[in-house]
Amino acid sequence: LIETLAYCYSQAAPLKMKVHDNVLVRLCPYLNDFSRPYTDAANAAFAGDLNDWRQIAGKIAIWDYIANFSNYLIPHPNYGTFGDNLRLYAANNVVFVFSQGDFGSENCGDFIQLKAWVIAHLLWDPSSDERALMKEFLNGYYSPAAGEILLEVIDRCKAVFATAGKPLGCYRADANDWLSMETLQQALRRFDEAAAALEALPEEQRPVCRERLRRARLPYDIAL
Repeated sequence: LIETLAYCYSQAAPLKMKVHDNVLVRLCPYLNDFSRPYTDAANAAFAGDLNDWRQIAGKIAIWDYIANFSNYLIPHPNYGTFGDNLRLYAANNVVFVFSQGDFGSENCGDFIQLKAWVIAHLLWDPSSDERALMKEFLNGYYSPAAGEILLEVIDRCKAVFATAGKPLGCYRADANDWLSMETLQQALRRFDEAAAALEALPEEQRPVCRERLRRARLPYDIAL
Protein backbone atom coordinates (compact mmCIF):
# COMPACT_ATOMS: atom_id res chain seq x y z
CA LEU A 1 0.00 0.00 0.00
CA ILE A 2 0.98 3.61 -0.61
CA GLU A 3 -0.11 5.88 2.21
CA THR A 4 -1.16 9.51 1.94
CA LEU A 5 -2.16 11.87 4.74
CA ALA A 6 -5.47 13.72 4.73
CA TYR A 7 -4.26 16.36 7.15
CA CYS A 8 -5.08 20.05 7.73
CA TYR A 9 -5.35 21.57 4.23
CA SER A 10 -5.80 18.12 2.67
CA GLN A 11 -8.37 16.81 5.19
CA ALA A 12 -11.27 17.32 2.78
CA ALA A 13 -11.75 14.62 0.16
CA PRO A 14 -11.23 15.53 -3.51
CA LEU A 15 -14.38 16.18 -5.51
CA LYS A 16 -13.62 14.49 -8.83
CA MET A 17 -11.35 11.51 -8.29
CA LYS A 18 -11.40 8.03 -6.79
CA VAL A 19 -8.67 6.47 -4.65
CA HIS A 20 -6.77 3.54 -6.19
CA ASP A 21 -7.02 0.20 -4.41
CA ASN A 22 -3.36 0.27 -3.41
CA VAL A 23 -3.65 3.67 -1.65
CA LEU A 24 -4.33 3.96 2.07
CA VAL A 25 -5.75 7.35 3.04
CA ARG A 26 -4.80 8.30 6.61
CA LEU A 27 -7.27 10.90 7.87
CA CYS A 28 -6.11 13.08 10.78
CA PRO A 29 -8.65 14.81 13.09
CA TYR A 30 -6.04 17.42 13.97
CA LEU A 31 -8.52 20.33 13.96
CA ASN A 32 -11.17 18.67 16.14
CA ASP A 33 -12.49 19.61 19.57
CA PHE A 34 -11.21 16.64 21.56
CA SER A 35 -13.47 17.28 24.52
CA ARG A 36 -16.42 16.17 22.38
CA PRO A 37 -17.06 12.99 20.41
CA TYR A 38 -16.41 13.27 16.70
CA THR A 39 -20.13 12.66 16.21
CA ASP A 40 -20.85 15.97 17.98
CA ALA A 41 -21.91 19.03 15.97
CA ALA A 42 -18.67 20.75 16.98
CA ASN A 43 -16.79 18.17 14.90
CA ALA A 44 -19.21 18.06 11.98
CA ALA A 45 -16.54 19.07 9.46
CA PHE A 46 -14.40 16.05 10.32
CA ALA A 47 -17.35 13.64 10.31
CA GLY A 48 -18.36 15.00 6.92
CA ASP A 49 -14.85 14.59 5.55
CA LEU A 50 -14.70 11.02 6.86
CA ASN A 51 -17.96 10.24 5.08
CA ASP A 52 -16.70 11.86 1.87
CA TRP A 53 -13.51 9.79 1.95
CA ARG A 54 -15.57 6.66 2.56
CA GLN A 55 -17.37 7.26 -0.73
CA ILE A 56 -14.15 7.23 -2.79
CA ALA A 57 -11.64 5.14 -0.79
CA GLY A 58 -11.75 1.43 -0.04
CA LYS A 59 -9.25 1.72 2.80
CA ILE A 60 -9.10 4.51 5.38
CA ALA A 61 -6.72 4.79 8.30
CA ILE A 62 -6.86 7.26 11.20
CA TRP A 63 -4.05 9.11 12.95
CA ASP A 64 -5.79 10.24 16.12
CA TYR A 65 -4.58 12.56 18.87
CA ILE A 66 -5.11 11.60 22.50
CA ALA A 67 -2.58 13.87 24.24
CA ASN A 68 -1.90 17.58 24.63
CA PHE A 69 1.39 17.91 22.77
CA SER A 70 2.28 21.34 24.16
CA ASN A 71 2.17 20.10 27.74
CA TYR A 72 1.76 16.38 28.34
CA LEU A 73 1.39 16.75 32.09
CA ILE A 74 -1.59 19.06 32.61
CA PRO A 75 -5.24 17.92 32.74
CA HIS A 76 -6.60 17.14 29.28
CA PRO A 77 -10.31 16.21 29.65
CA ASN A 78 -10.95 14.14 26.54
CA TYR A 79 -12.32 11.20 28.55
CA GLY A 80 -15.65 9.75 27.53
CA THR A 81 -15.16 10.36 23.79
CA PHE A 82 -13.17 7.34 22.68
CA GLY A 83 -16.00 4.84 22.32
CA ASP A 84 -18.12 7.10 20.12
CA ASN A 85 -15.09 7.95 18.01
CA LEU A 86 -14.09 4.35 17.40
CA ARG A 87 -17.64 3.33 16.58
CA LEU A 88 -17.74 6.15 14.03
CA TYR A 89 -14.55 4.79 12.48
CA ALA A 90 -15.86 1.23 12.41
CA ALA A 91 -18.92 2.38 10.47
CA ASN A 92 -16.87 4.24 7.84
CA ASN A 93 -14.40 1.86 6.17
CA VAL A 94 -11.62 2.55 8.69
CA VAL A 95 -9.21 -0.41 8.71
CA PHE A 96 -6.43 0.97 10.93
CA VAL A 97 -6.31 3.39 13.86
CA PHE A 98 -3.21 4.90 15.43
CA SER A 99 -4.06 6.70 18.69
CA GLN A 100 -1.09 8.95 19.37
CA GLY A 101 -0.77 9.53 23.10
CA ASP A 102 1.84 10.82 25.50
CA PHE A 103 5.51 10.01 25.14
CA GLY A 104 8.64 11.25 26.83
CA SER A 105 6.79 12.14 30.02
CA GLU A 106 8.10 9.33 32.23
CA ASN A 107 4.68 7.68 32.36
CA CYS A 108 3.14 10.77 33.92
CA GLY A 109 0.18 12.64 32.53
CA ASP A 110 -3.56 13.03 32.81
CA PHE A 111 -4.62 9.43 33.58
CA ILE A 112 -2.59 8.23 30.60
CA GLN A 113 -2.59 4.61 31.79
CA LEU A 114 -6.38 4.72 31.99
CA LYS A 115 -6.69 6.19 28.51
CA ALA A 116 -4.28 3.68 26.97
CA TRP A 117 -6.06 0.72 28.58
CA VAL A 118 -9.55 1.90 27.66
CA ILE A 119 -8.59 2.70 24.06
CA ALA A 120 -6.88 -0.68 23.68
CA HIS A 121 -10.08 -2.45 24.71
CA LEU A 122 -12.22 -0.26 22.46
CA LEU A 123 -9.92 -0.89 19.49
CA TRP A 124 -10.46 -4.60 20.07
CA ASP A 125 -14.24 -4.18 20.46
CA PRO A 126 -15.70 -0.72 19.69
CA SER A 127 -19.09 -1.81 21.03
CA SER A 128 -17.69 -2.02 24.58
CA ASP A 129 -19.05 0.31 27.26
CA GLU A 130 -16.39 3.00 27.75
CA ARG A 131 -17.74 4.05 31.15
CA ALA A 132 -17.65 0.47 32.41
CA LEU A 133 -14.08 0.11 31.15
CA MET A 134 -13.05 3.28 32.98
CA LYS A 135 -14.51 2.00 36.24
CA GLU A 136 -12.87 -1.40 35.79
CA PHE A 137 -9.46 0.15 35.25
CA LEU A 138 -9.66 2.71 38.06
CA ASN A 139 -10.80 0.10 40.56
CA GLY A 140 -8.21 -2.42 39.45
CA TYR A 141 -5.24 -0.06 39.13
CA TYR A 142 -5.76 2.24 42.11
CA SER A 143 -8.04 0.04 44.31
CA PRO A 144 -11.86 0.18 44.43
CA ALA A 145 -11.98 2.79 47.20
CA ALA A 146 -9.56 5.17 45.47
CA GLY A 147 -10.93 4.38 42.00
CA GLU A 148 -14.39 5.63 42.88
CA ILE A 149 -12.95 8.94 44.09
CA LEU A 150 -10.77 9.35 41.00
CA LEU A 151 -13.74 8.82 38.72
CA GLU A 152 -15.41 11.74 40.49
CA VAL A 153 -12.29 13.86 39.86
CA ILE A 154 -12.41 12.96 36.16
CA ASP A 155 -16.12 13.73 35.91
CA ARG A 156 -15.71 17.06 37.68
CA CYS A 157 -12.81 18.08 35.45
CA LYS A 158 -14.75 17.23 32.30
CA ALA A 159 -17.85 19.08 33.52
CA VAL A 160 -15.85 22.21 34.38
CA PHE A 161 -14.24 22.24 30.96
CA ALA A 162 -17.63 21.86 29.26
CA THR A 163 -18.98 24.80 31.26
CA ALA A 164 -16.09 26.97 30.06
CA GLY A 165 -17.38 26.64 26.50
CA LYS A 166 -13.93 26.32 24.92
CA PRO A 167 -12.60 23.85 22.36
CA LEU A 168 -10.02 21.33 23.49
CA GLY A 169 -7.21 21.31 20.97
CA CYS A 170 -4.15 19.09 21.14
CA TYR A 171 -1.78 22.03 21.64
CA ARG A 172 -2.53 23.87 24.91
CA ALA A 173 0.27 25.43 26.91
CA ASP A 174 -1.75 25.51 30.14
CA ALA A 175 -5.22 25.09 31.65
CA ASN A 176 -5.49 28.62 33.04
CA ASP A 177 -8.46 29.63 30.89
CA TRP A 178 -10.75 26.93 32.27
CA LEU A 179 -9.33 25.32 35.42
CA SER A 180 -9.82 27.60 38.42
CA MET A 181 -7.85 27.50 41.65
CA GLU A 182 -11.02 26.48 43.47
CA THR A 183 -11.55 23.49 41.18
CA LEU A 184 -7.91 22.49 41.52
CA GLN A 185 -8.07 22.65 45.30
CA GLN A 186 -11.22 20.52 45.27
CA ALA A 187 -9.46 17.94 43.10
CA LEU A 188 -6.41 17.87 45.35
CA ARG A 189 -8.59 17.34 48.41
CA ARG A 190 -10.16 14.38 46.65
CA PHE A 191 -6.70 12.98 45.93
CA ASP A 192 -5.94 13.30 49.65
CA GLU A 193 -9.09 11.32 50.38
CA ALA A 194 -8.07 8.68 47.86
CA ALA A 195 -4.66 8.41 49.52
CA ALA A 196 -6.33 7.95 52.89
CA ALA A 197 -8.54 5.22 51.43
CA LEU A 198 -5.44 3.23 50.46
CA GLU A 199 -4.65 2.70 54.14
CA ALA A 200 -7.44 0.13 54.25
CA LEU A 201 -5.61 -2.06 51.72
CA PRO A 202 -3.43 -5.00 52.77
CA GLU A 203 0.01 -3.69 53.65
CA GLU A 204 1.74 -5.40 50.72
CA GLN A 205 -0.54 -3.61 48.21
CA ARG A 206 -0.14 -0.10 49.55
CA PRO A 207 3.28 0.92 48.12
CA VAL A 208 2.40 0.29 44.46
CA CYS A 209 -1.03 1.90 44.80
CA ARG A 210 0.48 4.93 46.55
CA GLU A 211 2.98 5.41 43.73
CA ARG A 212 0.28 5.09 41.07
CA LEU A 213 -1.87 7.62 42.90
CA ARG A 214 1.08 10.01 43.31
CA ARG A 215 1.64 10.00 39.57
CA ALA A 216 -2.06 10.47 38.84
CA ARG A 217 -2.06 13.55 41.07
CA LEU A 218 0.94 15.24 39.41
CA PRO A 219 -1.03 16.94 36.57
CA TYR A 220 -3.14 18.72 39.17
CA ASP A 221 -0.10 19.76 41.22
CA ILE A 222 1.58 21.08 38.08
CA ALA A 223 -1.52 23.02 37.00
CA LEU A 224 -1.47 25.09 40.20
